[in-house]
Amino acid sequence: MRIWTICFALGIFCALQLPELPPRFVYLFAIAGVLLLSGLRLHALAGFALGILWCLLRADIVLSEHLAPDIEGRDVYVSGRVEGIPGTTSVGTRFVFRIETLLDATGISRASPGRVRLNWYNREQPLQPGERWQLRVRLKQPVGFSNPGGFDYELWLFQQGLRATGYVRNDAYNKRIDSADTLYLHYWRYRLTQAIMKILDGREHAGTVVALATGNRQHLGKDKWQVLQRTGTGHLLAISGLHVGIVAALFFFIGRWAWAITITGPRYRPAQDAGWIASVLAGCAYAALAGFSIPTQRALIMLLVVSLAGISRRSLPPGQVFAMAMCAVLFFDPVALLSPSFWLSFGAIAVILYGMCCRTHTGGLWWRWGRVQCLVTLGLLPLMLFWFQGASLVSIPANLLAIPVVSMLVVPLVLVAVAGLCLQVPGAATGLQAAEQCLQWLFRGLEWLSGVGPVWWQQGGLDGFALILAVTGVFILCLPRGVPARWLGVLWLLPLSLPGYARPDAGQVWVSLLDVGQGMSAVIQTRQYVLVYDTGARFSDHFDAGTSVLLPYLRDRGIREIDHLLISHGDNDHIGGARALLEMLPVRSIMSSVPEAFAVGRARHCYAGETWYRDRVRFEILHPGVDDSFTGNNASCVLRVSIGRQSLLLTGDIERAAEYRLLHRYGNDLESTVMTVPHHGSKTSSSGDFIEAVNPGLALVTAGYRNRYGFPKQAIMARYRERAIPVMETARHGAITIRLTGERFHAHSHRQGQRRFWYSRHN
Repeated sequence: MRIWTICFALGIFCALQLPELPPRFVYLFAIAGVLLLSGLRLHALAGFALGILWCLLRADIVLSEHLAPDIEGRDVYVSGRVEGIPGTTSVGTRFVFRIETLLDATGISRASPGRVRLNWYNREQPLQPGERWQLRVRLKQPVGFSNPGGFDYELWLFQQGLRATGYVRNDAYNKRIDSADTLYLHYWRYRLTQAIMKILDGREHAGTVVALATGNRQHLGKDKWQVLQRTGTGHLLAISGLHVGIVAALFFFIGRWAWAITITGPRYRPAQDAGWIASVLAGCAYAALAGFSIPTQRALIMLLVVSLAGISRRSLPPGQVFAMAMCAVLFFDPVALLSPSFWLSFGAIAVILYGMCCRTHTGGLWWRWGRVQCLVTLGLLPLMLFWFQGASLVSIPANLLAIPVVSMLVVPLVLVAVAGLCLQVPGAATGLQAAEQCLQWLFRGLEWLSGVGPVWWQQGGLDGFALILAVTGVFILCLPRGVPARWLGVLWLLPLSLPGYARPDAGQVWVSLLDVGQGMSAVIQTRQYVLVYDTGARFSDHFDAGTSVLLPYLRDRGIREIDHLLISHGDNDHIGGARALLEMLPVRSIMSSVPEAFAVGRARHCYAGETWYRDRVRFEILHPGVDDSFTGNNASCVLRVSIGRQSLLLTGDIERAAEYRLLHRYGNDLESTVMTVPHHGSKTSSSGDFIEAVNPGLALVTAGYRNRYGFPKQAIMARYRERAIPVMETARHGAITIRLTGERFHAHSHRQGQRRFWYSRHN
């Protein structure tokens, strides 16, 4: 079973690397191959083939629901039901909507893409789960940012079964056509959330209690998430597999005891069976509170496998049960293999089984508890560095403190209070208040731990080979006492401390034009120097390009300090992510055309003529001049980066007036190998004279997919095509990396290099 499971998982992994799904007739040959290999008793190969086949079949089913390309970006009329709990943002409401009927602008019925994610801007009245609405919406393919080290939003949408995104248009057509179904699970989760927030109104950790009660994390503050991340305790404060397991274990003992004290019960079934049944029912109920989220689904599957093994009286070794649970989870959700939570949850179980089972010396309860925490921390360290480019250095004491408090106090109090609220028992609010008070005490300890010093180990660029070496080291270190030379495992862990990321050689410069949607952000790196040009937009109080794109990219590249931050001008799509960057990383110097946007004395103005050299690379500000009176877009700082015969021109949002000033000041000296298209390809920029003066070998466009401005304008793109200038767009190519040497340049598209079958076909 174990070998078969490994081969099954390996088959799924290989299928997930495909850039395109094969034609459907290939599945018939795959089915025949699985049957043939099984008949020949080549079970390992059959498992591998079945993994490939099953993954592709599941993917084909999900992708069969899609948005027709000809109605993308156009107004359509839909009716359907609100699913899940809608979230409130600073600009409106975000919710999942299952489209039942879809009509295009001419009233013709079209195929529904199924579940979609919508934004309703400036919507003040809350939506309720289960309501049915008719809406006028504008939809687009499920497209997300594509950057090294960044969150794969398109993969997340694929896992959630969301086949389009969009927004609601203001129209009299929009109206509710049916109230919420009171039998709908998420409706009751929503009501429970509202009740808890009302009871704990104004309390600091009301949102945390809601997260533990319903799995709804919308009310958790950003500062609390930072504390949880820095202390490695984020897995505790939302309904997760750990909590489902705790509740299941608690009700196993309750159910077994209750059945045992009955008079007739043990005559029919052993008390242990009643315990297993009670644990499964309790686990299902608690997972229902979380809306059967993907992590709780996995926990339930594992619980069912363990319970069936217990009820069947089969004496299965722990490794066999572990393999069965993993196989069941992957059969239910093959794409889970690409989820960090899958690897962390099964990795934690694997390291506990390996490090604690079959040991002759077990010590006392607290010794075993401390050993478990040490094992989990050591065992998951390579995975944390691989997935998140960092790990908490205080996770052991933090979890030793937090797990007993949350598991033995907070979660039981929350569950009792929730049951009391549902049954309208007087005094139920007291349990919620007690749980919130316990969380206050807990967070004081966690905040102290997170502030004791450098508690976060950042290590970017860990590749698959280094991960395998580190896992081998963990395996050696966790061998039983008495095995000689266990200390050699430390040597296998050494790759974790070595930089796995590459750096430019002396005389080279690498420029990464990041995909930040409608906006701009570029990272320029020489051997010993890092400059960030613009930081993308701030979309809401909880989402900005600095946090979601720029910082993950810098961490992935092992960059821990910014030498120079250059903000071209004050528009949100260029400066919006700066605050997050300044909060998280040290920045030595700041230059901008709007220095007043920063703290007094923190930034200085950019002026033409400023030149500096780093690692034989020349950096030069070309615009604005000291005497220029430009404001807004035309005041953008224009930077040229040169190495030998190659150069890159970053133009910000300059328009024709600034272009003509540059032409007057520099003439043909503006010629550059690569340039960013001014103002994202607006009609107010890219004059013919300016393009001819720069005469680039490659033009780069930074614009969001189907942005509301229609950038880049086709008339502007035609000017570049007429001059046979190749164009790359971040909307189509994702992050674009340019590597300049003294004699040539090379451009690389991150989206093209990471193509997988779940990505949108818009490019």
